[in-house]
Amino acid sequence: MEKLTIKNNLKRDTSFGNHILGDVTLLKDITNTMKNVVVEVNIKNIKIEEYDGYAIVSLMLKDTTGKISAKIIKKGNKSEIADFVSKINLKKRYRISGIITFDDVFENKLAMIVQNVEQI
Repeated sequence: MEKLTIKNNLKRDTSFGNHILGDVTLLKDITNTMKNVVVEVNIKNIKIEEYDGYAIVSLMLKDTTGKISAKIIKKGNKSEIADFVSKINLKKRYRISGIITFDDVFENKLAMIVQNVEQI
């Protein structure tokens, strides 16, 4: 995992993607599709659906105000995907950025398409 130094000089582990900047949105305030959303959450569930050369990693994100499902589309072979998922600690808190879209394929409700994940 890559260590990043941010303005307050704390070291943070980046689990996926880039360092995340921006104002945090509470999950209760997500009521429609949105771009460039940043949330600070616990990850409650992880489910992996493997396909040829990629996987969809489904997460349940929860903060003190609500919950939302999230998807990460991850390219790679089985060992690369397993390595990525093994870095997610369900006891840690994460800052996650992405877009909110209506998931009409899997769940028929709003969901987050994850772009970056950072342990806080």
